[in-house]
Amino acid sequence: FSYISDHSSDDELAQTIFHHAHDAIITIDIDSRVSRWNKMAETIFGWSQSEVINKKLTDFIIPEQFRDEHNKGISHFISSNEGPVLNTGVELLGMKKNGVAIPIEVTISAISWQESFIFSGIIRDISRRKTIEHELQQNQIKLEETNQLLQKLSIEDSLTLISNRRFFDDFLHY
Repeated sequence: FSYISDHSSDDELAQTIFHHAHDAIITIDIDSRVSRWNKMAETIFGWSQSEVINKKLTDFIIPEQFRDEHNKGISHFISSNEGPVLNTGVELLGMKKNGVAIPIEVTISAISWQESFIFSGIIRDISRRKTIEHELQQNQIKLEETNQLLQKLSIEDSLTLISNRRFFDDFLHY
């Protein structure tokens, strides 16, 4: 818990909020150079702020297969002021310092700044959610398979494979 005095400036308050956010916040310029990198970005990706400031985002957290797409997206925005992924949450892969790709959810905003633009990304590691979703899908498949087996067993004798009384009752009533 951090205490902020009533005498803190707005800039100090903004910096405190920025560094204590529960999501990663990364800001880049139109050349993809990192200008802001908060503590949660350090936690998620493993790179310290000093390692990434003024470095191209495409050099370390964007997987190689998506780097051209990223660069094209920035160029498209600069020429058209439009971006299909802006201001909406998108699921992508991000690269950790150790080289492991992780699923992330990103919301990107373009901000007019000093006669140019900056891009601010709010990023959340969704690895746990993706693992749980996968487990739920696997459990759903198992449940459906079990249900099919139980339905078959309820109308067919498993030893003789002959239809049982329930099958005939159901057949006669429909």
